[in-house]
Amino acid sequence: MPLNVNQGSVTTYNSKTLQSYIDPKVILAYAKEAPFVGYLKRMGVKRIRSTTAEKVVKDFGKPTTANVGAKTASDTTITVSSGDGSMFIPNSVIFIPSTGEQILVTGVTGDNLTVVRGYGETAAANIADGALLVYLGTSYSEATRVGTTRNVIAYKNINVTQIFRTPVEISGTDEAVDAVDTDWTLEKKEKLIMHLGEIERQFMFGDFKDDTSAERRTARGLHKFIKTNVFDLGGSITSKKMADFVLDTVRANSGKKVLFSSADLFTSIEDLAQQVLRVQPGSKKFGATVAKWLIGGKEIDIVHDPVLDEAGFAGYGYLVDMKNVKYVTLKGRDTRFKEYADDDFDGRRGEYLTEATLIVGDEKTMGIVYNP
Repeated sequence: MPLNVNQGSVTTYNSKTLQSYIDPKVILAYAKEAPFVGYLKRMGVKRIRSTTAEKVVKDFGKPTTANVGAKTASDTTITVSSGDGSMFIPNSVIFIPSTGEQILVTGVTGDNLTVVRGYGETAAANIADGALLVYLGTSYSEATRVGTTRNVIAYKNINVTQIFRTPVEISGTDEAVDAVDTDWTLEKKEKLIMHLGEIERQFMFGDFKDDTSAERRTARGLHKFIKTNVFDLGGSITSKKMADFVLDTVRANSGKKVLFSSADLFTSIEDLAQQVLRVQPGSKKFGATVAKWLIGGKEIDIVHDPVLDEAGFAGYGYLVDMKNVKYVTLKGRDTRFKEYADDDFDGRRGEYLTEATLIVGDEKTMGIVYNP
């Protein structure tokens, strides 16, 4: 089997391969350098038999949209934001917070709603362009048949497995020298940290590519998955801004939230929340210091991720819903160390090899926050 010795050249030889899988506890010990991968491993590993992994995601819809174009009190056709007409069916009830008016929907054509105005104790009023419209629910007459359904939309999030390989090499002379920095065990430890860092960066920033011509694949990362909740703090961080950001990600199918934060954002949060931020030493469980912040009625774990600082994402944080992410590996291809017995080489050679990917469910339960 070919062995990539120095990331640039390939040496081929016949040898006996000695391989051992890496205990998840070992990976967790280095979670300080790769906290996102550490959390994923704690949540468990899903094994698949295909290089393509996909997850069916249920979108339960949203309760709000915006009015398009100013309307008078007598208009009986309301246009909503593009694509949001699917939120409504005949017999839907809408509330307009800016005026207090309630409206009954009698027909839906694309994003145009035929409505009865002032359907309640509050009279019809002019509606400003861009005004918030809130879907309350439905109201049917007695003894009527239910008509069109308001469907839950299902779609697929797809990713591919990526092959990560990190060579390890030490000469026979270095191994024989009684020096700490040339020890084979230390060399393996340092290269494992490097290997986990590669996976961490790809799972954070990677873009999707399935290059069938070269049989090479790159996995899509959080930065490409998260599209809905991207929040600019505008140069200043406040509890209100952070609470709004967190609450935007709370949905019916959301779970435990973890904010993987750059050093700059972590420091700003610490300064803001000195009285309410509880920092817990996480070395026993996570390999990294974990802060817990109760904000917006939700307890958030905050972990410094050095990858964000290294990649130039100072001021960034990725709020991840751990219920909707999964570490996925091709069967038999989770992180392992392979040592090669090569009679022609005066020393020891091996490599760390992982073939894995990241699967994200409902990205609307997550978010990106940044402070430029």
